[in-house]
Amino acid sequence: MNLIFTRRTHRHRLGLWLLLGFLLAAIAGTPGTSAHTELERAEPPADGLVVAAPDRLQLVFTGEVAAADPAPSLQLFNEAGEPQSVRVLPVGADGDPRTVTAEIGGLDTGTYTVAWTVRSVTDGHILSGTYAFRVGGGLPPGIASTEGETPAPWAVATRWITFVGIAVAGAGFLFGQVVLRGTDQPARYVHLRARLILAGAVVALLASIAEPVLQTLYPPETVDLDLTSAIDGLPAAWWFRPVCLGITAGLAVLAFALRGPMPRIIALSGAAISLLALAGLSLTSHAAGRETWQAAATLSNVVHQVSVALWTGGLVHLALWWPFHKTTTVETNALAPLRRFSTIALPLFAIALVTGLVNTGFMFPLVAGINEYGFTPEAFATLWTSNYGYVLLVKLLILVVPLGLAIYHRAVIAKAVGAATTRVGARVGQTVRIEGIVVLAVVLGGSALALSAPPAIETAPLDEVILTAPANTADGVMSDVVHLAIDPAAPGENTLSLQVTDPQGNPLPAKPLPTVTLDFRSLDQGTVNRGVDVPLSDPSSSTYTIEGLALSLDGWWSITATIEREDQEDTQARMYLLLPDPNVNGFDAPPDPESLPEARAVFDRGLQTMTSWSSVRALERIASGSDALVMVERVVSTGGEDQPPAHVIVVTYAAGFAPSVSGEPPAPPQFVSSYSVTIGDQGWKRGPDGSWLEAPPTRASLPSEWGSIYKGAEDFQLGATTEINGEPVQIVTFHTPEQSSQTEAWFAWWVGTESDNVYRVAMVAQQHYMVWEYSDFNEPVMIEEPRASADP
Repeated sequence: MNLIFTRRTHRHRLGLWLLLGFLLAAIAGTPGTSAHTELERAEPPADGLVVAAPDRLQLVFTGEVAAADPAPSLQLFNEAGEPQSVRVLPVGADGDPRTVTAEIGGLDTGTYTVAWTVRSVTDGHILSGTYAFRVGGGLPPGIASTEGETPAPWAVATRWITFVGIAVAGAGFLFGQVVLRGTDQPARYVHLRARLILAGAVVALLASIAEPVLQTLYPPETVDLDLTSAIDGLPAAWWFRPVCLGITAGLAVLAFALRGPMPRIIALSGAAISLLALAGLSLTSHAAGRETWQAAATLSNVVHQVSVALWTGGLVHLALWWPFHKTTTVETNALAPLRRFSTIALPLFAIALVTGLVNTGFMFPLVAGINEYGFTPEAFATLWTSNYGYVLLVKLLILVVPLGLAIYHRAVIAKAVGAATTRVGARVGQTVRIEGIVVLAVVLGGSALALSAPPAIETAPLDEVILTAPANTADGVMSDVVHLAIDPAAPGENTLSLQVTDPQGNPLPAKPLPTVTLDFRSLDQGTVNRGVDVPLSDPSSSTYTIEGLALSLDGWWSITATIEREDQEDTQARMYLLLPDPNVNGFDAPPDPESLPEARAVFDRGLQTMTSWSSVRALERIASGSDALVMVERVVSTGGEDQPPAHVIVVTYAAGFAPSVSGEPPAPPQFVSSYSVTIGDQGWKRGPDGSWLEAPPTRASLPSEWGSIYKGAEDFQLGATTEINGEPVQIVTFHTPEQSSQTEAWFAWWVGTESDNVYRVAMVAQQHYMVWEYSDFNEPVMIEEPRASADP
């Protein structure tokens, strides 16, 4: 092999470190915890909404992607799974080698799925993944399309104004026919009511028409939108509103022009058509966009909208009528309209409440939460852990006020006989206005909820955790691969199923099969359980199983599997496990302790030392939790004495052992699948024939930059003490929260008590189980340009 670097200490063992994260195709596309090659962003955005059909797809990765062997692949499918026209442009068509762009044909409204596959230049591994986006069709402008987003303020305002306008118009048409039937209606009141109906219809129409205009003036980030595109991108159901509201306004103009009692046909037609406009609101809501129970959710939403609109609009018209009710005599007929409205309003309130709760069940995944957690606080946690939940709770609290006022009105009516109508009218008129204002506030909250993406019950990404690790001989040679499945990966009794294969993934020969023992050590408490025999359960697949094994403590565990043979050297595999495991038990499951100052001090010393290393070599092991394994060696030098920073990366082993989602068998493991050298801004990569070719430099952060990985670290705890390379080490554990470029993660560090060097790091994150072994700190390293000739 060519001489790539020399050590002044004359030690020639190559050690390398790959940037945090990347797993094989089975796990590619999941967020990592550092600057490894992954999908950084996409246009249209993943899980996002675009109001106009895009004419291209663009995927930007965190590292350079290969132009060939294989070339990037992009596929686009509609909701029926039918492929759409896609033409992939050369990598870096826009000048950025991290970008893959494809031209696509015109898309109709609907949801589309992108399936992509690329090869990382950095490590040579194949990455793949899928994501979805939606084009118009079902969601109105300004809606929050993903959890955590907030709707545009202008969109909340226009939706609220539209709803109130429809409510005033629809209830106004019915008010004279239902609530005021048989009651003398002064001409001035009839004229005012007709004007109010017309104003409601016109205001609602203008608010609806304003939406695409405001969408153009205040488009979503990264979206360049003109008015024509905004109108083209409107969902078909949206047009229910302006069409129905235009007809409603025409009927209101006709009624106003008659200047007399409203004909019954106009009143009933106006009410039906104006309330039909509410379908435009319901059909452009999250309920109509559901994948399951869509019809039931939409129907419940429509019933809720109609009941609230009639109640809200009725209160407005009752407040308008009240100054005109008879006050000269003490007679119960003066309160007849209030009695009729109260009789109608209470059932409307009940319907609104029931359908609102049903909608909450549809909007919040409460059924999924109960299935996941049972009737426990975790199933309902989104109520107090999301903006959506906060607004909903406030809305429910405010509803107590109009409910109390409605009950009060019923009591007033019951006691009205013999009372002075003037006195009763003053009290009722004031409370009706208060009730109307409060209900309008509730409707405003409902408008905000309708445009807010409801949160999802957090579920774990894996059904079970399978840790995969190499089993090495005493001199570090990988002889076997251990696949350890743990269920439920939580404190208490667990079932452990362990399969032993050769590095190619083949089960061991049936005879003679080795014996397997496990050693368990709590990294937090230091307790040890050694020599646990694991019985052979399936000789054909070299599988060993033990049930009911008690892991009584939560927190970090080290599991060492010893493979003993009669005719060969023993091998050992070491894995690290966090209980409860977040990937199978949910990311709120791991311990959340109060930080200890003394543990934070150990972390600070270790981090300061780590980020000051001038050179280091490392072995890295990455598992997916779903039976995939990548092993990397790396050496890095910060340079100095007129030497630029340099690094070498060798991916020594990469394998995914689980079948693909479609059932296809896994690809064969790769050995030394990538070998690259970077010195300053020059790079080289070794080809399949062993020759070295110039290549773009691979990006690798220096130790001084590694502190960003641990930004916001918290929950520091001291663990057990042990020894590495003759030095006592202190284990410290901690948690890092989710950041814009990385998911939340849990770490265990082994920090030297004398040198403050970080000898080992274990990490658990979303489908990432990673171990780093650091050595040769600050040793003089010279990384040299490789010779161009082949030298296998």
